Amino acid sequence: MRELRTWRHPDGNSLLAWCPDCKRYHWHGAGGSFTDDSFGHRAAHCHPSVDGGYMLIDQGPATESILQDLKRRKPLGPDETQTSAGDKR
Repeated sequence: MRELRTWRHPDGNSLLAWCPDCKRYHWHGAGGSFTDDSFGHRAAHCHPSVDGGYMLIDQGPATESILQDLKRRKPLGPDETQTSAGDKR
């Protein structure tokens, strides 16, 4: 099953998962707070080739570069933004 790197949004209730198929961040709810149960299996609605969904893998709090990339009409993705911002995890 595919694993998607996922960051904790500063709103305290949202998760941001980078989808390499869509080249976008997917938003997922954290269930009211960030716990181990916030992560794990999710159904994929974005791409037909992602059979069985994907696993959300916790990468910690979203960095400023992730949050800025999220605002772009066409996000660059975490590898590009974190490398250029110098805050690679």
